Amino acid sequence: MPEKEPTIEYGPNPEKDGERTEIERTPEKKEEGIEKEEEIEYEKDIRRRDDEIKEAEKKEKKEAYKEEIEKLVETAKKEGFEKAYKEAKKLNKKKSDSIIIDRFRDRLAEENFDV
Repeated sequence: MPEKEPTIEYGPNPEKDGERTEIERTPEKKEEGIEKEEEIEYEKDIRRRDDEIKEAEKKEKKEAYKEEIEKLVETAKKEGFEKAYKEAKKLNKKKSDSIIIDRFRDRLAEENFDV
């Protein structure tokens, strides 16, 4: 009589209410799971570092143009919006950063300056 080959059960075991069998949990699959977890953690770390860098850049830009914006606001109060806006445009071209005009307008809005 020929011997039967053992069958391997890969699906849920109905006797164990849907639990997976021990046969399915091979060392290779465990290693794959660990590798995936490590990869996910690595990607999270990269995203976290990118977010920190972006925040630092935002703070740096805000501080970098603080003096220029204050001068523009003072000019707008003393000599009018048109002159201050022209100066803001010049600074904008000189520094090649459009954020100056945006910050200038935001500051004027904070000061409740009517344009």
